Amino acid sequence: MGRAEGRVQGKVALISGGARNIGGATARMLVAEGASVVIGDVLDEEGQALADELNATRVGSASYVHLDVTDDDQWRAAVETTTATYGSLTVLFNNAGIFNGGQLQRYKRELWQQMLDVNLTGAFLGCRAAADAMIASGGGSIINTSSIEGLRGTPWAHGYVASKWGLTGLTKSVAMELAPHGIRANSVHPGRISTPATPRHRRGGRGRGRLPGQRRVDLLHRLGVHRRRRHCHAHPDQPLSHPLRQCRRSLSSGCPARPRRSAADPRAHHRGRRSHRRGHHRSHPGHRPRTHRSR
Repeated sequence: MGRAEGRVQGKVALISGGARNIGGATARMLVAEGASVVIGDVLDEEGQALADELNATRVGSASYVHLDVTDDDQWRAAVETTTATYGSLTVLFNNAGIFNGGQLQRYKRELWQQMLDVNLTGAFLGCRAAADAMIASGGGSIINTSSIEGLRGTPWAHGYVASKWGLTGLTKSVAMELAPHGIRANSVHPGRISTPATPRHRRGGRGRGRLPGQRRVDLLHRLGVHRRRRHCHAHPDQPLSHPLRQCRRSLSSGCPARPRRSAADPRAHHRGRRSHRRGHHRSHPGHRPRTHRSR
């Protein structure tokens, strides 16, 4: 019996920031499911090593191109390489991104501009460069890696938050314009992911490696890992939850990411009862039953 076809059999994907972490895990998954991938990154050694690894599993399934997402010419070259090598382009994954932060009063303009250039303008240049090739291929899918910060705000991360909110909006406008050509555009909003960009984070730890003031607003208590569970989870009982659902779960009184209210707070009694009815914190492994005072 021959090998069963994968879910993306015959698709051709171009991935920016594809040498490692979420991009690398995505490249492996796409090849395993039958697609061909072009890995674009500025990390030449890691990118080529990943392409060689994938080609060892299926000959000709992957290629590597040097891609600085802020360079318009390199985007055009990456698209041309993709179509010349594989004959079409049906998936664009704008995954390249960086992070910096600082106190508002001392946050330098060049750091702000760096965030916008890579995280937002880089994705725009990718969409613009790939649009004609995807239309010629008969349609496809554009995926932009935004962030949970593209749905909320975090202190000391002004450039990052602004770039991810902008990317969310860009995705919507691209989706509306390219829909008549059979091209979908979606943004994904992962929570905090354990990668080399967050070396000080202890997986599952509290407060380590966070920017000042972030602890109170960081609703995703547990770091995600890009190699499993679709790199997006906050609770082991719902490993494939959408980030918005994660935030709603974290807002329940039983989640350890939210400080408990004191018994003197009149809202503590009613909030606890509502949480019991929803069954949120009872399903959490760290739940400790609480008693409620009767009126």
